[in-house]
Amino acid sequence: MPASGAATSIGYAKGAHPSGLPAVIEQLNPIYQSWSYGPGEGVWMGIAPATAATWLSGHNPYGGACWSEYERKWMVIGGGHVAACVPVPFAFNLSTLAWEWLATPLPSDGFSQLNGAGALAASVATFYPSSQYDTSWGEWRGDYSGWPNGLSQPGKIFPEVGHAYTTLMWIPGPVHGNVKGAILYISNESGRTTGGNIDANHYFDLDTNTFVRTVNKRTNIHNAAGSAIYHPGVNKAFAMTHVSSSIKNTLDVYTPSTKTWGVTTSTNFVSLPIEHGGFGAFISASLPTGLLLQFCPERIDGTAAYDGVRQRVYAVDAATAAAGSHTWSILNVSATSWPIRYDGTIATIGWAWCSDMNCFYAIDGIDNSTTLWKLSPPAGASTLTQYLNLTWSITTETLSSPIVNKNYGGLSTGAQDIYNRLRYDTTSKCLLFVQNWYEGKVQAIRPHGL
Repeated sequence: MPASGAATSIGYAKGAHPSGLPAVIEQLNPIYQSWSYGPGEGVWMGIAPATAATWLSGHNPYGGACWSEYERKWMVIGGGHVAACVPVPFAFNLSTLAWEWLATPLPSDGFSQLNGAGALAASVATFYPSSQYDTSWGEWRGDYSGWPNGLSQPGKIFPEVGHAYTTLMWIPGPVHGNVKGAILYISNESGRTTGGNIDANHYFDLDTNTFVRTVNKRTNIHNAAGSAIYHPGVNKAFAMTHVSSSIKNTLDVYTPSTKTWGVTTSTNFVSLPIEHGGFGAFISASLPTGLLLQFCPERIDGTAAYDGVRQRVYAVDAATAAAGSHTWSILNVSATSWPIRYDGTIATIGWAWCSDMNCFYAIDGIDNSTTLWKLSPPAGASTLTQYLNLTWSITTETLSSPIVNKNYGGLSTGAQDIYNRLRYDTTSKCLLFVQNWYEGKVQAIRPHGL
């Protein structure tokens, strides 16, 4: 692990496939399983078999990520627009410094026939029988008799995945009701399932390594969740859509103990520009239930253009939001500059909470940056009113070694402004990050003071 104030690569995309096949990230997609593709069938990305071996040369291999404090695993489901949409999670294990599958994938079918058709429930039903795909819950069925070579998995379900954005959350075991916890997964209808009524609401039980439906579906199911987070201060998960401005005054609220979704409604409607947004969970000894933060880019006239000057940080009292009602506040933030995307613009950056330093950290979306950004709560604040009204501050630290953050061909990715992959490990005292390209170097970043 790196020294204080430094960054280093601690792993590449290597691990063990459950079938014993070699597994670098471009091979985690089950394109090497021993069965023959039928007409129109491809890998779990909906591309032609002829290009399957080189798919990562042009597509982002990751979506959002979550971090298991119990197993110390950085876990992923899904990928970019047409990337590794395998319907099982994979993970980087910090204890072994290797990649691994968390379950065995089904053989590939991958919505390949839906290219150009749009993944609406009606079009799915046209191509796939209900015995293979459940259009109501967006699930591939493991007990489908048509899976080749005896590769069916009776009794198991596999939700369709796409752009994960920031919609993966690790729920701790004591809260979820098991030992290792669970990955709460909310479908994000981007990529192959854009606008598609594919209603995936599931959790992946890390004790049994199986997907399970939540008891009900979230209210805003047909709109992609642009932000989602588990908040340890109130033991609830929150999700917000980024598609329809008419429902941005509501948040979906998940209760792990009952596996149910509810809704909290805002008392002051605000149209939050969160298409590439990210939530943050703030807690402190003086405010144990904490705040739910939403990092937003300022936009011009509500369009997708960034103003290139600053961001806004919104906040709600997590306790009232968990109880069914919330009021948005715009935090006062002192900043002379903000983290930047790969193209130099200001955008929503994924901030990682660091409990040991009582602050959030972010990185730039550019390769070889030595800047680590720090968002700190108001000095001396101890009440909800003070946290909402006093001034937060953004400062920078200079690392002694750069952060690798590039895409295939050396292009910068802007991975942090969308996918919110930065996570903090309390054991190693490091931030973990994986950039958005097929060789997948895992970065460990130790802030100054740790």
